[in-house]
Amino acid sequence: MIFIEAYYSIGDISRLFGMSIQTLRYYDRLGLLRPAHVNTESKYRYYSHEQFLQIKLIKYLKTLGLSLAEIQSIVNQDLSPRMIIQLLREQEEAIDRKISELVSLRHDVNAFEERLSSLVKHAPGKVFLETRPERKVVAYDYVTRPSANLAVGIRKILVDIERHRSVLRYEPGVLVSYDQFASSGIVKFEKVIIELDDGSEFAHDSILRFPAGSYATLVYEGSIEEGADHYGKLVEFMSERRLQPMSELIHAIAVSYTDRDGIGMALHEVSVRASGSN
Repeated sequence: MIFIEAYYSIGDISRLFGMSIQTLRYYDRLGLLRPAHVNTESKYRYYSHEQFLQIKLIKYLKTLGLSLAEIQSIVNQDLSPRMIIQLLREQEEAIDRKISELVSLRHDVNAFEERLSSLVKHAPGKVFLETRPERKVVAYDYVTRPSANLAVGIRKILVDIERHRSVLRYEPGVLVSYDQFASSGIVKFEKVIIELDDGSEFAHDSILRFPAGSYATLVYEGSIEEGADHYGKLVEFMSERRLQPMSELIHAIAVSYTDRDGIGMALHEVSVRASGSN
């Protein structure tokens, strides 16, 4: 260890406290941890033994998750045991909030995994009946020129939806008029929809609920514009089994991704609530 008039070099401090030299230099620039002495000729930084407690405190506060700005405000004041107790209580509350966020995130991940797993086990383009729980969506009127790209139209509506992105966890989809497609083959987009998680308290005038029950469903990979190629399969399936449609065609994007060339892809889920299936 190098001693220079009871000072420790920046390399010594780095080894003693397991901190990189770059970090120590950064703390110096911030004013968080100034060297006790700087050689005027070599510009080498040196620290005193009295700074050891300050360095230990900085490292400890970092383990508590405090930002450098918060740490600086703490070390620049006269601390007391009572202040440290209050600081620890505040960090306990922050940790509890983080745990709650992580539990909620874990719930979302599990639900997403379960739903994807239930979809990919079915052959693409093949209709199947499934029982679904109640779902809640926020719905926006779809207004665009007939020739406009559907993805662009949805993107414009999402500008409004994303103002509430903290409670919106799913990708957008569309409601398609079942009766109009069944009678004429014309695709009429009624609503842009996005599903809300079970615990969401999102307030909006256009909240729709899809009741729990039996749904005729199919999945496919591709673009949302290719949906028309698959709507007919659902209509045919319903007709063959004499099922009555109890909803519009619900076209949802289960997950979007890209291939190795960066080409956008998506797994789509198209369904309609069916009566008379039991």
